[in-house]
Amino acid sequence: MPKKVTPDMWLFGAAVMLLSAGVVMVYAASAIVAADRFHDPYFFLKKQLFWALLGSLAMLAAVRVDYRKLERFVLPAVIVAGVLLIVTARRVPAAGEPAAGEPPAEISSDEEKEEGAA
Repeated sequence: MPKKVTPDMWLFGAAVMLLSAGVVMVYAASAIVAADRFHDPYFFLKKQLFWALLGSLAMLAAVRVDYRKLERFVLPAVIVAGVLLIVTARRVPAAGEPAAGEPPAEISSDEEKEEGAA
């Protein structure tokens, strides 16, 4: 029978501290924008707390799973990750190329303003 492994409380504490700091940073950075756009300064905070709670529940579920049982999924996961990496690399425009919906590089908004003023 395998030995019962206890969770690393220092690692868990560090994850909780990083999660808490992230939630506070989101609120600090977005309260004014949320109040202006959505008339609720806690709009983004509520969304971030929801996803933080969902992630915490997923972490608690992952702690209970024996990682040795996941070994059979390693090769399919690597193949899927490689395919997604290739798809992402093909969809990102190369350096210097305009992205979808972006005006061509020759015409910038500053040049248009100068032409309109002349």
